Amino acid sequence: MYYFHNHNALKLTSEIKLIVVNSNIILIIFSNCEFLSKILYKILLFLQRIIFSIKKIKLLFDKIKNFLYVYTTYRGNYMKKYIILIFLLINFILNGEDLFIILSNSKFGYIDKNGNIKISPQFDEAKDFYEGLAVARKIDLTDNRKIKYGYIDESGIFFILPQFDEAKKFINGYARVRIENKWGYINKKGDFIIQPQFEDCWDFYESVALVYVNGNFGYILENGTYLVKPEYEGGGKFSEGMAKVKKYGKWGYVNKDGKLVIQPQYDKADEFKCGVARVKVGNKWGYINKDNKFVIQPKFDKAEDFNENLACVAINKKWGIIDLKGNFIVKPKFDEARNFSEGLAAVKEGKIWGFINPKGEIIIEIKFDKVGDFKEGLVKINLNQKWGYINKKGDIIVKPQFDFCYDFKNGLALVGIENFWTKKFGYINNTGKIVFDLSN
Repeated sequence: MYYFHNHNALKLTSEIKLIVVNSNIILIIFSNCEFLSKILYKILLFLQRIIFSIKKIKLLFDKIKNFLYVYTTYRGNYMKKYIILIFLLINFILNGEDLFIILSNSKFGYIDKNGNIKISPQFDEAKDFYEGLAVARKIDLTDNRKIKYGYIDESGIFFILPQFDEAKKFINGYARVRIENKWGYINKKGDFIIQPQFEDCWDFYESVALVYVNGNFGYILENGTYLVKPEYEGGGKFSEGMAKVKKYGKWGYVNKDGKLVIQPQYDKADEFKCGVARVKVGNKWGYINKDNKFVIQPKFDKAEDFNENLACVAINKKWGIIDLKGNFIVKPKFDEARNFSEGLAAVKEGKIWGFINPKGEIIIEIKFDKVGDFKEGLVKINLNQKWGYINKKGDIIVKPQFDFCYDFKNGLALVGIENFWTKKFGYINNTGKIVFDLSN
C-alpha cells in the first residue's frame, strides 16, 4: 500500500506537489497524472533497492568468510558442518545487518556494529529494527501538527510510507498501527490484515492477539475473527497454548480453542512457562499445571516465573531457588534474587550483589553495588557509582567508568558519562572499544 497524503509534501502550485520520500528520492506528483507519478515512485524505489541489494551481497561474502571459519574448525562429521554452515547463512539472509540508532543535530540515523554510518541522520524519530523494518517519521512540511509514522528498511527507504498516527514494531510478521483513535494490524507489505477497529491491541503470540473493545478484553486470530469475544476484565498473551483472563476480580485461563479451561479463581496469575504458571491464592504464591493441579503448593511470600527450569521464591523475606518439583536447589538465604539468565542468577546479600550457578555455588563474588542480567556473555555491574561490564568468570572486561549503561545487544552497548561539566555517550563493543561517539 502506497499513500502519498501528508508525507513530507510541499505544495508548489495547485497542480504540482513535491514529495521528499527520503534523502535519495524526491518525487514530483502532478495532480492531473497522480497515477503515473505513483508508478514512477515504485520504479525509483525498485531501482534503489537493487543498488542496496548489491551492497548487501558484498556484505554477505564478508560474512561467508566468517562462516567458513566455523565450517573448517568444527570437530564433527561433514554433515554437521554443512548443517551449521547452511543455518548460519540462512540466519544472516533473513536477519540482515545489525543497525543501531544514532542522534545527530536532532535527527536520527543508524550505524553498523563497526561504527560506520549506514543510514544518515534524517528522521525526526526512529526506533530499533525488528524483522528488517524500523518505525520512523519525518515532520510533514505542509503541517507540522500532522506527524505520521512509517517503516524504513535497512537502506533507509520508507518501505511502508508514513501514514499512521502511531506505529509499533513488527513481531511475528505483523505490526500494530493506529489511525486516529483506532488500532489495527498490517503485514510487511503495509497492507491492513485487520482494519483499525480496536481501542487498544497487543502483538500476536502463537497466532493470537489480545484486544480491547468497549471496556473489555478478548482475543483475535490473524484473520481478524474472534477466538474469544471481548468479555473479560483483563488478559495476557498466549504462552504454551494458554492465556490468562480476568473476570469478577479473579484470574483463570483460556486455551487455543477459545475455551475457558481454568475457571477464574486466583487473585493473581501469570503466563505458563516450562509447563507451569505462577498463581496467587490469598497472600501466598504457588504453581499450577494446565490441568489446574497445584504442582507446587501456594506457600511462598513472593515468587518469579520459571526460567531455564528454575524459579526464584521468597519465604520470610529470604530468597532461594526451586526446581519444577518445588525442591529447593538453593535454600532461602539471600536478601534478593533474580531469575537465571545465560546460566547464572544475580543474588544479593545485604546491599551487595554477585552471581550463582544452578547448583547454588557462588561463581562471581558478591561485591557489586548493582548488577544487571547476563546478555551475550556480559553483564553490567556497578562499583562506587560507576558502571562497567564483567564476563561469566567475573573478569572485568570494561572497567567501571560510566554513569549509565545498557545491556549488550547484537554486539554493542550504549554507555554514557554525565556530570556537571560533561555529557558524553556512545556505543562500545564487547572489548570496551568506543565504536561511535554520539557526543560528536
